[in-house]
Amino acid sequence: MQRINKAIQVFAKNIAFIGAIITAAMMFLTVADVLGRRFLHMPIPGTFELTRFGLVLIVSFGLAYAQIEGENIGITILYERFPSIVKKVLDIIIALGSIGLFCIVFINTLKYAARISNADQITSVLRLPVHPWIYISAIGVGVLILALILDLLNNVLNFKGEIKDES
Repeated sequence: MQRINKAIQVFAKNIAFIGAIITAAMMFLTVADVLGRRFLHMPIPGTFELTRFGLVLIVSFGLAYAQIEGENIGITILYERFPSIVKKVLDIIIALGSIGLFCIVFINTLKYAARISNADQITSVLRLPVHPWIYISAIGVGVLILALILDLLNNVLNFKGEIKDES
């Protein structure tokens, strides 16, 4: 279990690092485009398209790492007032709901990519196919699902520990 947990953490960290590299590349591309447009009257063709793809990858590649690091948003105004056992039950319910939701997102992302692939949709300026970018973003959602499953397993183990502690 510990090996699987570590492997998913390493993979999530690596794709988040790729997202950081994409962020830096987008920044340099945007600065170069603005400077070229402003001073040379020559914008870089396809900057908007590449930035759009980059944003999708940044978000999808950061999801799992944010989950593992506990950086996702949570509303705790009531949660903090519950007893420990109730919190642990809620953690399990939330993990199950999140897994279900993101499985739906994952499946629909794959279906959408297949539809776009069948339509041979390409970008207007660079003439890049769109579907590979959608499939790549599905990878990020898939890793998030793995991180959520690990959270669920840890929550179940914590819950079992709570039951043993009370007896």
